[in-house]
Amino acid sequence: MLFLTLYPLNPNLVFYQKWELNNGIFLRNIDPIAVKKFDELAKKKSISRKELLKSVIEKVAYESERNENEMRMEMIISKNILVMEEMINS
Repeated sequence: MLFLTLYPLNPNLVFYQKWELNNGIFLRNIDPIAVKKFDELAKKKSISRKELLKSVIEKVAYESERNENEMRMEMIISKNILVMEEMINS
């Protein structure tokens, strides 16, 4: 992501400085066997380690929202089933 930051050094002049937001993640002290298995899984899926790690992190980050949406959908389906059964029985 590219951001522009304003630096008013002089009231009559405004300077723009460009900087990039780097969201790199560094992991240390990971079990070598776990890294090897992770690499094997990435190779099996024909993707890079970086792509696999990104998908795992994003999946975990949005899991609770996905579960809430699934629960809401199940409730709606259950209510629809009840309404349809009432319409059939009446």
